[in-house]
Amino acid sequence: MPQLCLPSAGSYPTFADPMTQPPAGATGVSTTIGSITVPLMDNVLGATLQIGPANGGLLTAGDFTMSGPVNLTATIPKLQPNTVYHALAVGVPCGPTYDFGQFTTGAT
Repeated sequence: MPQLCLPSAGSYPTFADPMTQPPAGATGVSTTIGSITVPLMDNVLGATLQIGPANGGLLTAGDFTMSGPVNLTATIPKLQPNTVYHALAVGVPCGPTYDFGQFTTGAT
């Protein structure tokens, strides 16, 4: 059964916590990178990663799982070349929003 969130859940602040793989701000990232890694933080384990190009809607990617003692990783689909992507997640169960930064894919 899904968790019900209070109407005020949308008022949570947005936390900036940069990606570590690829690093936030990276350019020339492979379109087949396959996953994004972020530091371990409260309420993100199990959250669904969303990535989106600046000119389109968000893509739903994988859920964050443990990938080491201090990292969380979520899978991502093959990406479009030469595109800026922004990564974010809404913490489990109802917030806050985590902003992991952006990266730019290369030609392939």
